Amino acid sequence: MKERPIACLLPKKMLPDKRTFELLGFNFLDCGHEQILHAILPFSWRTVRSEGLWNSFIDEKGLERGRYLFSKLSGGEMYLLRRYDIFHDYPTGDLHVKDCQNNKIIYFLPACGDPEILREKAENFLDTNYPKWRSPLSYWT
Repeated sequence: MKERPIACLLPKKMLPDKRTFELLGFNFLDCGHEQILHAILPFSWRTVRSEGLWNSFIDEKGLERGRYLFSKLSGGEMYLLRRYDIFHDYPTGDLHVKDCQNNKIIYFLPACGDPEILREKAENFLDTNYPKWRSPLSYWT
């Protein structure tokens, strides 16, 4: 049985931007609503319920590639994940760089000193080792 693309309603507010979603294979159609679009997901992608009110975009390999949320106040938003990103552990103040494809911490910075300096160190690590880390299109395999 041939797999069919999944159509759904998604929020118009997108991060980083609509063009990046389209480069991944999303197709959008205006449905006349100021905050919602009709969308067709990239081939073999699906959505699943995630944390709290969020839903996740899952790619053909079963990897979480983004999230979306509907809100009565703002209409909602959606964003794409980057393969490598910086995460802050709020209870401890630690920062870590995570490979989101393999769900592994690849660089750890214990809380000590100025949080902005820690973030700068994490960004320098990523800039050196993964120069295109800021793009959600880069490094996913």
